[in-house]
Amino acid sequence: MHCHRSSAPIYILLLHILVILSMLWSVPELAAFKEPSTIVYWTLVFLVFVCYINTSYRNPGFVHEIKIFSDSIPAHPTENISIEISSSHRSQASIGFAKLKDSNYDATPTKFSHQRYISTDHDDPESIIQGKAGSQVEKELEDENSGPMQIDVLGNKPIIDELEEEDYSSRSPTSATPGEQKIQKFDDVIVTETRFCTICTLEQPMRAKHCRDCGKCVALHDHHCPWLGICIGERNRRQFWMYLLIESGLIWWSGFWLFRSFDMRGGIVEWMEINWLRLFASIFIVFFAVMVTCLLLFHTYLAMTNQTTWENISWEKISYLKKWPKEFGSPFSKGILWNLYFYCCRPLPKNYTSWIMPLRLPEKKPKKCLCLV
Repeated sequence: MHCHRSSAPIYILLLHILVILSMLWSVPELAAFKEPSTIVYWTLVFLVFVCYINTSYRNPGFVHEIKIFSDSIPAHPTENISIEISSSHRSQASIGFAKLKDSNYDATPTKFSHQRYISTDHDDPESIIQGKAGSQVEKELEDENSGPMQIDVLGNKPIIDELEEEDYSSRSPTSATPGEQKIQKFDDVIVTETRFCTICTLEQPMRAKHCRDCGKCVALHDHHCPWLGICIGERNRRQFWMYLLIESGLIWWSGFWLFRSFDMRGGIVEWMEINWLRLFASIFIVFFAVMVTCLLLFHTYLAMTNQTTWENISWEKISYLKKWPKEFGSPFSKGILWNLYFYCCRPLPKNYTSWIMPLRLPEKKPKKCLCLV
């Protein structure tokens, strides 16, 4: 199933027009631009339409068929990596690294076509499949269309191949003789798996997810919004947040005008006969005001903590998060200020951002205070 990007926005825009017409019938003063408050109201109406259309028809970050060799990515960069792909060489990834803590790091890919690694969700030992990829790969819990394909960093029971032994020996106190494969256990080392989408036939970048409604994988997938008819992802999430902000302002401002327009004449029965439409509209406005405001606050929290709705709700089911204690917060967070800058101000890459998990679990328990930087 594909996104109904043309039908859903039309229905929602018609709903907005219907509500605005009912407001004009209930509050005739809105039709006259005599007060600054009416000018504010119509300005909010205009901005809501612009933000809604801009968010609904913007590419949320659909992932194209790009191969990224994760074992060429540094374990601890100072910034996340932006992937820049030439349209004529979509299978060749030119990775722009930030400054590394280890300036001698070799960023040359060491993945070989004859090697495949798979892992299980039940802590079974990983295995090496020679030749082509295995006939079946166990699928992850968070997405039935994707499954773990290869181990990118040392895990609980990593296998060290002789061709990759030199790269991994600098990361761990392990050594192996040539031609030997050893399984070693590190309780605090994190397994990072590259997932393969069987629908899009591509390796999913970290924090991406396949959307059944859109029929595509979305980078930094947050959720699929039926009100917009499209997913919220890396390329439209800040527009979505701005839409929620202006929409909530419009709803509360409409409520202010509506409550001020109630006719207070007569008794209860006569009052209800006169104000029945205003009363119905007030219930409608209060419901949506609370809903949109709560959604705005929730997405503000997600922006401050560098999380997505999918990660927050399905933490225990996502392969790269289920072994990371939730009380430590998002492993991608770098403090509130940096998270807000990344969410609101950072220029978007041409394709998507390649996120990096920490190599090991934190040693200390988190403090009960907010970290700003």
